[in-house]
Amino acid sequence: MNLPQKDKMTKPRYQDVLAKDIPEISHGNGVVVKVIAGSVHDVSGPVQELMAMPFYLDVRVDAGKEFALPIPPEYNTCLYVIEGAVGASKLDQIGYTKNQILLFSREGDTVYLNAGVSGARFLLMSGKPLGEPVAWYGPIVMNTQEELEQAAYELRVGSFIKEEAQASL
Repeated sequence: MNLPQKDKMTKPRYQDVLAKDIPEISHGNGVVVKVIAGSVHDVSGPVQELMAMPFYLDVRVDAGKEFALPIPPEYNTCLYVIEGAVGASKLDQIGYTKNQILLFSREGDTVYLNAGVSGARFLLMSGKPLGEPVAWYGPIVMNTQEELEQAAYELRVGSFIKEEAQASL
């Protein structure tokens, strides 16, 4: 996960999550949601204390059924289709298929999806944008080209991880 500039060089923090620890809820007729991060209908996922306050959901929608989820309008939201096909609104044709990524606009406050004839499974990811510049190369995400070059150098020489740094959550 990308962090705010002030927190980028803090000590990494990892959260092990087992499949059995991911709550699964029925989100209406023909929809099952596994909540990995964030909350849906007062059910919270096991991944906690993330700065961007994201939703990370594994969603299965039966053939011809619809899925709707309120999302804060200031959040960036996308989905990755794992199986089947989806349409991106109540009126949209089924046009997004396996291995496609769909980026939603920030218009409105609800994500609507409908599943194709074989149903659909997708990852829905949404989070509060940082509003900072992004410089990216391989596994490294920084804010400026200079920071990126410094981080790449530190990665090569083995000093990239700052053990003494304290994560501010």
